[in-house]
Amino acid sequence: MSSIPPRLGKVADTHQVSKSAARRRRLICIEWPPLFEGLSVSECAEIVSFAQDKLFWPKETIYGQDNVERIISLLVRGRVKTVRLSPLGGQVILRIEEAGDLIGELVLPSEALDRLRVQALERCQVLAWEVQTFDALCERFPRLLHNSMQILDERLRILEERFVELATENADSRLARTLIRLLDQNRSAARQSVNISFSNHELGQMSGMSLFTVNRLLSSWQQSKIIQRQRKRVCVVDLASLMGLGGIKASGRLPARATCTKSPSRVTFQLLA
Repeated sequence: MSSIPPRLGKVADTHQVSKSAARRRRLICIEWPPLFEGLSVSECAEIVSFAQDKLFWPKETIYGQDNVERIISLLVRGRVKTVRLSPLGGQVILRIEEAGDLIGELVLPSEALDRLRVQALERCQVLAWEVQTFDALCERFPRLLHNSMQILDERLRILEERFVELATENADSRLARTLIRLLDQNRSAARQSVNISFSNHELGQMSGMSLFTVNRLLSSWQQSKIIQRQRKRVCVVDLASLMGLGGIKASGRLPARATCTKSPSRVTFQLLA
């Protein structure tokens, strides 16, 4: 069994943390993530105690390019995009990940993985484990390994789904489904509109179409009052019509995101400052 290095953090009482202790140490409070599904609070605290707490600014590279460090990271706050570069320098956005999602890759490094980039879209906070440490923790906590494999399986399923869409569906349907995937899954049903803060170029990278096609479709949908366009932002004002364009019934399942359903419960950890 792989050995686990000394802890980098210290677990706090999740319910009784004094103000003085909070000033001395950084508190980590997150929604219960899919990575910790089925683990007890004490087991999660043990796992987190081996992580490093890192902060990244918008557009900063978290994984890839000049950052050659091989880490497994849990996104605590913010959003990131995972980009795959082509040999000729083009790129496609594979995933948009939010707080509670596991970022980085769960497989052994390869030449293909060297063309992956994970970039912060806004100010982000992550818990990071070195690969060797994470592997040792997976041996110690089999449920952690199971959850990691479930996340990897979900990612592969999403890629298969997107490939089928690209091969069989028209541009209208693909772009509509891309917008729906980007909607906040926890939005209130009472809200009449939802903002999607991505440029047309980024929407094209996610849906496999040119900037010209994205502009044409969004202009048409705005005239039909399905969306409202703003600078680097799309406001969905008629979700039912958008779902119809995507071939999704109003009572049907929305296109899956590359994340699992999150529980509303929260858990707080404390790391050394």
